[in-house]
Amino acid sequence: MTWPQAQEYCRTNYTDLVTIESKTQMNLITDIITGTGISAVWIGLYRNTSTNLFQWSNGDQFMYSRWDLKYSGQEFNMCTTISSVWQNMDCNRSFYFVCFQVSKNLYYMVTQGMTWTGARDYCRAQLAELVSIKNDTENQRVKTIKGNYTVWIGLYWDTSSDQWQWADGSFSSYQNWATDQPNNYGGNQCCVFVVVDYLAYSLGTWNDFVCTDVQYFMCYQEVEYYLIKEKKTFLEAVFYCRTHYTNIVSIPHIDAQQQVTNVASNANGNGVWIGLRRHQGSGQWFWMNEDPVSYTNWDKQSTGSTASDPCAVMRKDKTFVWSNSCCSSRYEFICYK
Repeated sequence: MTWPQAQEYCRTNYTDLVTIESKTQMNLITDIITGTGISAVWIGLYRNTSTNLFQWSNGDQFMYSRWDLKYSGQEFNMCTTISSVWQNMDCNRSFYFVCFQVSKNLYYMVTQGMTWTGARDYCRAQLAELVSIKNDTENQRVKTIKGNYTVWIGLYWDTSSDQWQWADGSFSSYQNWATDQPNNYGGNQCCVFVVVDYLAYSLGTWNDFVCTDVQYFMCYQEVEYYLIKEKKTFLEAVFYCRTHYTNIVSIPHIDAQQQVTNVASNANGNGVWIGLRRHQGSGQWFWMNEDPVSYTNWDKQSTGSTASDPCAVMRKDKTFVWSNSCCSSRYEFICYK
């Protein structure tokens, strides 16, 4: 579909076009699209033509930026300057810089050439920070202060998280642009896809493109988890979840494991039922909602073998790993909607 058609489809049948807010989510999506034989997949990122800024379809905030199209948010040069626009520069180059002192709401330029690290340390020695820019008002204020000079600002590429971060500790949005993207070629490339097999770009990188182009696309579904503080057998728990919610919880990937762990931490007892059960005939483990069993977190002493008890419990007393249990045992459990 075109990007607008894909957005409408996702909003009608799911929650919205997918947002990507971390490297973990990007890796998960890359695993899903690898080997599909398609060229690209629309995601929920688009350029708002009234502000010329990117934003997510579901309303989530994307990093404010005013990159030069030749320096469009790539990590190759790891620190950022501002002239008329933002540019990536070698952090060891020497520029003037702008500090911001929060306690006095004070911006000021230092007319002494330093490396990016030197500029950051200088600002901190003055009880300030190398300036952050989060909106047009702040961007214009810094441009007014710096005059005709090119100066360091506080944005740098954090290699530990693989995303841009401000010197004051606030993270920007995750982004994974392909080389020389986004370039808004022709002035009408306002929608973003993830590369699967497209020209010379790497798998999983992002490219802006014409919104009327027809591509496959990826939606996401909001999931709410509910801890039921009633101890039931496995089948009683499944019946309860299907009656009052959607189903008993599945954990198809590590993100879900982390979310379910947060819910399970409030349970009474040493564990909670999850919706994983062993098939009597084949001996294979399966989720009650038919999600694929592509991720597991078995306790080392309980590896999900076909000889063990046929239902699965997330163990609160063992750092939330999974263990086998007799299906007639009674535990609290987690449903989802």
